[in-house]
Amino acid sequence: MIPNNIQAIEEPLHLGCLVRKYAIPGKMDLTNQWIEFLRYFPKLKSGNLNMTYGVCWHISDDEMEYWAATKVNPADQLPSEFEHRSLKAHEYGVFLHEGHVSELSKTVDAIFKGWDEAYEYQPDFNNRFFFEKYGPSFHPQTGLGGVEVWVPVIKQ
Repeated sequence: MIPNNIQAIEEPLHLGCLVRKYAIPGKMDLTNQWIEFLRYFPKLKSGNLNMTYGVCWHISDDEMEYWAATKVNPADQLPSEFEHRSLKAHEYGVFLHEGHVSELSKTVDAIFKGWDEAYEYQPDFNNRFFFEKYGPSFHPQTGLGGVEVWVPVIKQ
């Protein structure tokens, strides 16, 4: 499997995040986390509902964080339940997820288990995260459309 394309984030991506920790393996209650995120969304000055992010940050082999997030200005005052976090400037392999958002884990598994080792870009395992990008064509009511998975990459 190879990315649909390679894109660079030229400057750090500043996010306002509702952060939760989850055991690996274990059940991740992302639906309720996103519902809670949306409840606070009107309090975010510079947030954009047409561009949200789900960041999977691996803390250790048995624990990860999931950030329900939107881009914000670093100086914004956030609700007390939120944290400022940022993703560094880097190159990313971008994969389109086709299907219902509940099937996203299958796309992620296919990415990491089926990466073409002959491809000129490989996952950057020094970075222990990837993120989901929900664009303007994503419909939260149906769980369909406009979802990309971004994986940090390095050129071989």
